Amino acid sequence: MEGAATGGIVVFVVGTPTVQTDRAVAGSRVEGSRSADPRSPIAPFTGSPSACQTRAAAQSGIHAADSAVGDRPVTEQLVEQDVERVAVGSAGEGSPRAAATAVAVGTHLPGRAHLRDMDAHVSPSRVAGRARAPPSKSYTHRAILAAGYGAGTTVTDPLDSADPRATGRAVEAFGGEVTWVGGDDADDRDADSAEGGATAVEVAGFAGRPGTPDDVIDCANSGTTMRLVTAAAGLTNGLAVLTGDGSLRSRPQGPLLDAVADLGGRAESTRRNGQAPLVVGDAMGSGTVAIPGDVSSQFVTALLMAGAVTDEGIEVDLETELKSAPYVEITREVLADFGVDSERTETGFRVHGGQTYAADEYAVPGDFSSMSYLLAAGAVAAADGEAVVVEGARPSAQGDSAIVDVLDRMGADIEWDEDAGEITVRASSLSGVEVDVGDTPDLLPTIAVLGAVADGETRIVNAEHVRYKETDRVAAMAESLEKLGAEVTEEPDALIVHGGDSALSGATVHGRGDHRLVMALAVAGLVADGETTVTGAEHVDVSFPGFFETMAALGADVSVA
Repeated sequence: MEGAATGGIVVFVVGTPTVQTDRAVAGSRVEGSRSADPRSPIAPFTGSPSACQTRAAAQSGIHAADSAVGDRPVTEQLVEQDVERVAVGSAGEGSPRAAATAVAVGTHLPGRAHLRDMDAHVSPSRVAGRARAPPSKSYTHRAILAAGYGAGTTVTDPLDSADPRATGRAVEAFGGEVTWVGGDDADDRDADSAEGGATAVEVAGFAGRPGTPDDVIDCANSGTTMRLVTAAAGLTNGLAVLTGDGSLRSRPQGPLLDAVADLGGRAESTRRNGQAPLVVGDAMGSGTVAIPGDVSSQFVTALLMAGAVTDEGIEVDLETELKSAPYVEITREVLADFGVDSERTETGFRVHGGQTYAADEYAVPGDFSSMSYLLAAGAVAAADGEAVVVEGARPSAQGDSAIVDVLDRMGADIEWDEDAGEITVRASSLSGVEVDVGDTPDLLPTIAVLGAVADGETRIVNAEHVRYKETDRVAAMAESLEKLGAEVTEEPDALIVHGGDSALSGATVHGRGDHRLVMALAVAGLVADGETTVTGAEHVDVSFPGFFETMAALGADVSVA
């Protein structure tokens, strides 16, 4: 968690030097114009203003932020009572350089505030046994928000982790009630323990259009929450303020803001760079919008989910090829399960308006993204004559089930019993292959590790959009694997791993606050010579609480401290 304050959630505006980087601002949306390239990142600002500078900047910056939202000073209303008590030492950490930065700081972020910096220490070891990956994060997010749009639903087998909890808090901010049932309170549960997670989420929804939040919506580190909630906020009659941590405040939101505005809502980045903090609302309506498909499929998901409760619906025309298309199919599957019809068109997708979300109960399937680490561990490090069996692997719309095909093509000894929902994998010699991750960006870290162990060259292509996740996963995996001794070539939209050229050796590699990097690098540590230390081990809480506990139960020599 970044920053601190003396209670509640505080919004303040911090004045920082304006520095133009050598690349375009991501997703910029300035009055009357649109960004030429909503994908381009900008460098982080790492300055740390003093408390008095922060206070002064906040006082003077409120009006600057308000100018971005016209004559409705929502930022001033939300900030004024709290600005006197703001004292933050790292207000700008992780956020892009800008003239004014609105930051949400909370002393209490449910599910994440209790986390501390931890390192995972992994030594060469063999694994075997049965394991169950956690429920799907993608399905859990969508089910909780769909239940919010409805009147009342019990979501069973949810992923109880930081990101879905953020979506739950957003539903509450819009007027719903969300109760996590059957587990310990998030603040009392060990961040890296699978024990104590909720077995269900009871949602009493806001039934249609959301109400205007009384406070800032803090999406923490959850990009899915930010995108889905932005469109929901566009439906409110008032205005909502959305923010998140430093990583989330650097991710592109511009195309979605443009879409909300084109539908008659108000949607602004307080820094006018297409990134959070965002001010969104003013009751967007129905219509047709054009949106790029190669930035984030979550933009499409957000508009389809919101469009169902507008009067006449929303049609989304894709300006470019849709990346991560299976995630939109997950959305459409969830919509159908809640009684909402959607359809493909020649140019994109359409959802009709005036529909009602209705489902008494919804069961979340297992998560193939998380399964990929367990399957990779079995493929490279299963004990002789034994296997790793992953349970909960029933077929669904998840694109990341492609990991089974990838492993099969690489020569892994793998079997999927779809009826039983079990995948069995044994260690075998792997060979490099070419893998297109256009639809499966979350698999890149796992495939990169497999490529480092395989003979020959593994080419991971169509990967430019993978640079705009929690971190630049292409660059991060290239750097980390090189530190472990692998030979890697990084291209703008590809990662080539030259396997078999050298054995992996233990080293300290940085997880960069990205749960998927941490887990993939831990798998590499199973077959590296010597101890591998992966920093930021606590971030597995985002999608796979209990990951290291599960690995240890399979026989991995791993400790977290």
